[in-house]
Amino acid sequence: ALGELHDDPDRLRGPLIKRDGVFVAATWDEAFAEIAARLPPIIAAHGPNAVATYAGNPTAHKAGLLLYGMRLSRELHDVCGHKLTALKLTLRQAVQRGALQGEDLQLTQNLTDQLLDDVRGVVSTLRHSDGVELRAAMRALQQCWRTPAITLNLPNDLRTPDFDSAQHLLRITQEAITNAARHGDAKHITIDILEDQDTYCLRIRDDGKGKVPFNAGNGLSGMRERVAALGGHLLLEANAPRGVAVSVRWPRASTALLEPAL
Repeated sequence: ALGELHDDPDRLRGPLIKRDGVFVAATWDEAFAEIAARLPPIIAAHGPNAVATYAGNPTAHKAGLLLYGMRLSRELHDVCGHKLTALKLTLRQAVQRGALQGEDLQLTQNLTDQLLDDVRGVVSTLRHSDGVELRAAMRALQQCWRTPAITLNLPNDLRTPDFDSAQHLLRITQEAITNAARHGDAKHITIDILEDQDTYCLRIRDDGKGKVPFNAGNGLSGMRERVAALGGHLLLEANAPRGVAVSVRWPRASTALLEPAL
């Protein structure tokens, strides 16, 4: 599949810029210059939430963006924020020594201040919802499939501050959906997350042709490894009246899954 995508004559191999209603080929320098010119007015007029990033296939990328949002905010703060602050202090010292003067200096200082404020704004926005919004990530998986139709029964405040646990749960769900569609020809899948005093339970039920037990392949082995990493156990059983039910149960103490969203 990757080879076919790579050789697809319609695959975009460079950036496009819309000119007079028509997309035209551009260099990367031209594309970034266009972004640099057009984004600041939008952010200034509507705030940092007016700008977002969407990356390709929801199964492979949208969930990934949700998972990696925390790490992105930290990297922006630690790398960009640190260097911009150093640049600002260096410019201030240059002014004090009289090494830089005039309109060019003032413009450089203004741009540095604005860029530092923009980075801080992005970091603040990302950290406002610090943690992984599992409900949104699950919906990203749901939207990839027309058949089977997927029903989600999840708490509205389904979040976790634990990146690794969130990733395990998403990949387990993804594998179960793929198995039900590919091997069971399922038409409908229901996904629930339940909790009691001591445990959480992720349950994925389909109406396909699959039967338990079935041969353990790499997908099932990977699911078991992820469940073990959660400190839980995996149960595969028949789903009445037909299909397969995948249940993952793990202790509440291993992760704070249901944390109220702010």
